[in-house]
Amino acid sequence: MVSAESLYKDKTVNKTSNIKQFEWTVVEKNRLVERQDFVHIAVLVTIALVIGVYLIATTVLISKDGTLYIECARKTVDVARGEGQAPGYPFSIYLMHKAAGVFYDTQSLQGWIISAQAVSLLSKLIATIALYFVGSYFVGSRLSFWGVLILSILPDSVGYGSDALTDWPNVMFLAIGFLLLLSGVRYRKPWIFGCAGIAGGLGY
Repeated sequence: MVSAESLYKDKTVNKTSNIKQFEWTVVEKNRLVERQDFVHIAVLVTIALVIGVYLIATTVLISKDGTLYIECARKTVDVARGEGQAPGYPFSIYLMHKAAGVFYDTQSLQGWIISAQAVSLLSKLIATIALYFVGSYFVGSRLSFWGVLILSILPDSVGYGSDALTDWPNVMFLAIGFLLLLSGVRYRKPWIFGCAGIAGGLGY
């Protein structure tokens, strides 16, 4: 004859086993999503990087606006003032040029041009990741992947990502800001909203 104590123990064991099995299923599902996101991001970044490097290597002339930003970056005083322009992008060019100075002659104009193009390309890569997660929040990872992929290979988008222009740096900060805003709503953390405001301000 089965005692009440034995039945209680069996129910407790079964309940504990079911909870552990559920938790394991959730963990596995989360891991699967993370792996899928990793694959999507790897593909998107690789495509953007390959196209961007190819265009930088084959670009003969940069845009007229790009020459202004480079001239700003070459003058320390004008980097702070921005010569009537937003100083963030010229300052980014200045930092990139300093960091990459070990690879080429720091006095050459070509070095400044490549530094400006590298800032735009790096911004595009980071923006690609941020936009992917923003898209995943609204339409899921699959549709977000295809949407960002199409955006990455559009002619204007490709051109701006390898030129000395502020478009992708602006998009990068705004996308990061919007992603932080969504995270703030989801996790209800006030400091995340503050970071979102900072990122939006940097984009401006």
